[in-house]
Amino acid sequence: RFRIERLSKMGDQIERVLTEKGTPMHFLEVAREIGRFKGRAGSKRTPRHVRGTMTADKRFVPIRRTGMWCLTGWHIERRTIPELAFELLRSAKRPLTEAQMHPLIAKRRPLKLNSIGRVLFDDPRFRRIAPRTWTLKHLNH
Repeated sequence: RFRIERLSKMGDQIERVLTEKGTPMHFLEVAREIGRFKGRAGSKRTPRHVRGTMTADKRFVPIRRTGMWCLTGWHIERRTIPELAFELLRSAKRPLTEAQMHPLIAKRRPLKLNSIGRVLFDDPRFRRIAPRTWTLKHLNH
């Protein structure tokens, strides 16, 4: 197994960085790591090129629009926050607060507590019934 600096292809270096970290990484963090190593002569190693390499290589998958990436073989939750919130509210069969939803969603994918309300507000499936409290539009209470 070659040391990472001996790998000349950026995709191979990215794969090694993700494998060694063992968890999803933001493409900017991957670019910082990759930038420490030499690539092929003339290769560009900017965050944009790192993201482009990951986009074109089937070994890597994005976690929606978070900027986070993982290896294809990893079983990482890739559904959106609204998709996960919809599932939670449907199974709860009652309104939930953002504080109640946050730990349940955060177990599956990274998110900030304050982002829940913002994304649910923009989704027509949800209705805010009190401050920071949400239900599905089709549920009757």
